[in-house]
This record gives sequence, structure tokens and C-alpha cells, in this order.
Amino acid sequence: MPGRLLLASYSYPPIADVGSIRTIKLAKYLVRQGWAVRILSVKNPDVWRMIGPAEEPPGVEATRTRDLLRLDRLGLAIRKVIVSRGDPTLQARAGLGRRGFVVPEFQAGWLLTAAGVMTRLARTWGATHLMGTGPPFSSLIAAAVAQRRTGLPFLADFQDSWTIHPDTRYPTRIQAAVDGDLERLVWERAAEVTVVTPTIAARYGKRYPAWSSKVRVLYNGFDPEDLPSAPPTQDGPFRITYTGSFYPQ
Repeated sequence: MPGRLLLASYSYPPIADVGSIRTIKLAKYLVRQGWAVRILSVKNPDVWRMIGPAEEPPGVEATRTRDLLRLDRLGLAIRKVIVSRGDPTLQARAGLGRRGFVVPEFQAGWLLTAAGVMTRLARTWGATHLMGTGPPFSSLIAAAVAQRRTGLPFLADFQDSWTIHPDTRYPTRIQAAVDGDLERLVWERAAEVTVVTPTIAARYGKRYPAWSSKVRVLYNGFDPEDLPSAPPTQDGPFRITYTGSFYPQ
């Protein structure tokens, strides 16, 4: 039976990146199935976000809170210094340009407002379910904190892997330990966990065997309403282009 979903997603319009699209489409079609959906997002997104026109699903209210630290500006300044020195070994040693330098990420300052506001909204809005989607993984942490405070069922949606990501490099053991604790908090509090590929599901199953039964694969898809209708043609070969990154084994 449909309920009232409170969804934490750092990426949401006016942010127009891939993570935002996943949240938009999920909210759009949940509303059509009778769910009430409310979004918690950021008011002042980081400097790396793509801002532009993006669909906002009808019937979905969004609450936005501020990132009080803006660590992304510090990260941008450090990266500029490293690039200006022209020493690639500095970047490799510091872990800059990869995950792990700031834990859980440069958007962590948003947690200072997001976790509390999500808890309050869950109670005042009458949410029946909680969800967090990321990266940024601060969205999942905010939802996990709200779950611990409210006891509501919580779905953690991993659009990418976190501590097991191939690009994650921790400069110190302390950073690795803190990030690992945050990820385990999310897995512990979640009733179910969705990931976008079977590979990520298998890797997390090995990392958290006690929680492997929680994992479900929820692929990135497409919205047929975004595509113009055209009759299929049989002329020439059928080609598919993948534009993205391949990670080493």
C-alpha cells in the first residue's frame, strides 16, 4: 500500500546531473503509483555540480537546507595549488581527485543541517518510509541518522560504490576507519539496500556478508516520455555507444 516517502538526495533540481535524474524519475513514478513524496536537498550546492534546467516532478515538494562548511571550496583551492606546481606525485600522495581525502566527501558540511531537518520532517510531515540516495553519500547518512531517531523503515540507494570504489584512496588509517564506520551505519540502519549493478552487489555482499540479503539491484533506466516516438528501421547495423568509465578489476 502506498505511503509517504521522505527522500534525501543532495542531487536534485536545479542540479542537473545524472544523480538528480535518478531521483527525479523515481519521485515522478512513485507519485503516479499513489505515493506522497517529499525531497530533502541542498540549497547551496558545491562548485562541481552542473546547474541547469531540469524536470521537477509534479506533486513533489522539496525542502532545501544549507551546507554550512562548503569544504568543496577548500578542495578546489588545494587542487589549483597542486596543478599550478605541476607535480602529479603530490596529488597521488594526498588522495586529491579521488575519494577518501575528506570523509565521507567534500559535501559533508550539508550533514550539519540535513540530518536534523530530515528527522524533524519525518515527524511533522508524517513520513512512513525514509530513503537516501547518493553519492554524495551524506544523503544516505542523513537518512540513516533520521532512521535511528524515528525507527521508520529506511532504503539506502547506492548509485555508486562507496568505500570499495576503485578510486577511493585514504591518506591515513583514521580517514579509512571513519569512512568505514559511516558506511556501516548506513548498512546497519537500512531495511534494504539498492545498487545499480550486479558487480557492486557482489562486492558489497563480500564486504558485508551478514547483510547481503538486504541487497537488491535497481538499474539506471530511461523514461520513455523523454524520447520522441519514431518507427524502427532495419537499415544498416545496430550500434550501441557507451559513454562512461571502465574500472579495472
